[in-house]
Amino acid sequence: MNIFNALAVTTLNENNPASIWNEATGTLVANYRGGGAVPRHCISISGGYVYTSQSGSPLIHRWPLNKQHPESRRLIAPGKIQCFDFSQDGTHAVVAVGEKVHLYQITSGSMVGTAAKHFQPLSVVKFNQRGTLIACGGQDGQVTVWTLANLIQSADPLFSSMDHNLPICDLCFTTGNLRSRIVSVSSDYSCKIFDLASGKQLLSIAFPSRPTCLTISPNEATIFLGNINGGIFEVNLLEKSRKTAEYHEPTSESGEKFVGHDKQVSCLTCTTDFGHLVSGSYDETIKIWHIESHQCVRTIPQKGVVTNVFFRVFSSFDFTTEFKPKSAAHSFVNPANRDVNDEGGFDIVISDDQLLEREFEMSCSTTALTNDEIRPTKSKKILSEEAKLKMQIEKLKNSNKSMYKFALKALTNGNSNNDGDSNNDANSETEAVKPKKKQVRKKNSSRERVRKKKPKTEAQKLTKKIREKRRRLQRLVDKRIWEVSEQNKVQDDVIVID
Repeated sequence: MNIFNALAVTTLNENNPASIWNEATGTLVANYRGGGAVPRHCISISGGYVYTSQSGSPLIHRWPLNKQHPESRRLIAPGKIQCFDFSQDGTHAVVAVGEKVHLYQITSGSMVGTAAKHFQPLSVVKFNQRGTLIACGGQDGQVTVWTLANLIQSADPLFSSMDHNLPICDLCFTTGNLRSRIVSVSSDYSCKIFDLASGKQLLSIAFPSRPTCLTISPNEATIFLGNINGGIFEVNLLEKSRKTAEYHEPTSESGEKFVGHDKQVSCLTCTTDFGHLVSGSYDETIKIWHIESHQCVRTIPQKGVVTNVFFRVFSSFDFTTEFKPKSAAHSFVNPANRDVNDEGGFDIVISDDQLLEREFEMSCSTTALTNDEIRPTKSKKILSEEAKLKMQIEKLKNSNKSMYKFALKALTNGNSNNDGDSNNDANSETEAVKPKKKQVRKKNSSRERVRKKKPKTEAQKLTKKIREKRRRLQRLVDKRIWEVSEQNKVQDDVIVID
């Protein structure tokens, strides 16, 4: 089983919206079809699933990592989805519908929290690496940061800022949980860094061209920003003094360190070893850059406008037929569709099959009853459903076995008593039928005279005897079946267990 770094890519191609590429070789690992075009900030990989959504649609499609087509069961949000994100541990999902934020528990699908602090629709929502903080950026230029407890309790956000004047394009967390910092990029040609603990703005950088996306290096010393002209800015934070409130980058010709795209840069990501930078653009290409030399080492063409690119670590087993997702993603349960008597709850996901077997054996042992504890009663039947089914199956087997033996003896003429009974039954039946035949002959005497004139051949006599014998056997079998059924009815009414 090989471990490798892979690129998750989404495009505006409706037939092939998402794919995974090997970063080292540039080869296609998996391709996901259907689901429609994927806009910016509408993809996430969590718990062995790939989640995407279309622009202006309330549906979230999902693929297992080893499947090319989406599952029939989709996640439904309470309105048109602007953007969404899933935590990397596969426990929670945050969905932006208009200016509201909805928090869901993945295993149960229940909505555990909601908030509405923005004045215009949201443009980006993101979890931090631990899945404990949620950053939201809206078209009103506001940036808010929530903890899971704040969203669940409908409290005020942990951090809020209105320093940007135009819509937020992208957000990024640094490490440190509550001591971390958040970097934002807006259409007002600026990039700002905030401290979550103090709520202060640490740095503001103005650019000559409008930035569209950003990413931060693993050592958190460099910020890369893509712009609308196809260039990529590189900002070294160690060179910026905290005493200066705002910096202005030089012109685009000298400030852009990575030049190669013909159209707008839509997304950026950086490798964990800080060796390469990956960019996606509207020119339908993905470029891998060497950071130190600022040279493009590989170009991967796509079949549509690239909207999202990010790194994930996968194993070769994740794309085999034996792979099964760890977390069971449940359909979203919105308050409008929730049952009035439903008190809510959560599911516990267990991946250990041996643990499940032990729990099943323990539950069976605690609920099972011994033979001494079972007594026949009319008001209550203590036997379980499984025991009743087994008893009925045994009765049917015994009745079928006895019927088969009886029919076999009757056909082979092995039992003389059965033959005698059959002869007596046949004689009694013929005696009962004789008077009826006489009455028919009296009424239709002319027809009987005509029939008497025609002598019967030996073949006709033989066929008549065979038919009579078959009728006798059929009567005997029917009689035996009726007796067996009556015995079973009597046994069903009275159940005695030693």
